[in-house]
Amino acid sequence: LDFKITNKVEKVFIPVENLLSDKSKKDYLLGFLEFPENNKIRGLVVVTHGLGGSTKRFGLKRISKKLLNNGFVICKLNLRGAGSGRYLTNSNYSARCSKDIFSVVDFLKNKFKREINDFNLNNSYFPIFGIGLSLGGTIFLNACLDYDNEKNLFDGLACISSPLDLLSCSECIDKPRNLFYQKWLIRRLKKQVLDSELINKDIYSQKIIKDKLKKIKTIREFDAQLTAPSWGYKSVDDYYLKASPLI
Repeated sequence: LDFKITNKVEKVFIPVENLLSDKSKKDYLLGFLEFPENNKIRGLVVVTHGLGGSTKRFGLKRISKKLLNNGFVICKLNLRGAGSGRYLTNSNYSARCSKDIFSVVDFLKNKFKREINDFNLNNSYFPIFGIGLSLGGTIFLNACLDYDNEKNLFDGLACISSPLDLLSCSECIDKPRNLFYQKWLIRRLKKQVLDSELINKDIYSQKIIKDKLKKIKTIREFDAQLTAPSWGYKSVDDYYLKASPLI
């Protein structure tokens, strides 16, 4: 597990849409809520990881600890199919999985609305912020742009080293100088798929996915074979265009 669960840390299972044909079944995202020791709350911050990462990543935990020490409730969020939440879904995230983030924010707002009397707030308003590392920031930014509501999705958002042009980033990663980084990243992504997307699939479907994974050598190939079709895009170029927040 990512954390030892104590009275100051709470596991949350957040229902999200099933991407497969059976919409009656829900998938879930796994988050970890962590609370300041003095219970003097300044707000809530949702922190999520980048491509191939999880809530176990050092940078995510370091940022979260700093915010926690400054009076914020932290929700460390595993994206769809990532980390300890990989068994709660049979699909993976994309750069534009906005509905997942809507579900996360709605879930947290409703939870803290019910439990508001348990906390000592600095003021009557309970703000929710987002911090996204790498692709996590792209996901949060897309969610904010897609949010069809008079109110903001987040009261504030920080994106750290987040790609804004997916095609350009894919081409950059594919350059010779990034060979070892891309190999490392592809290994992590393949393991993530094997751990999550094979769940509840028949043997034939599992074989198709495994055969695809064997042929994948680059991030672009991974997105072309798995990410783009899973999320309903016509092609990898269609995915890169429509999931790039500033294009």
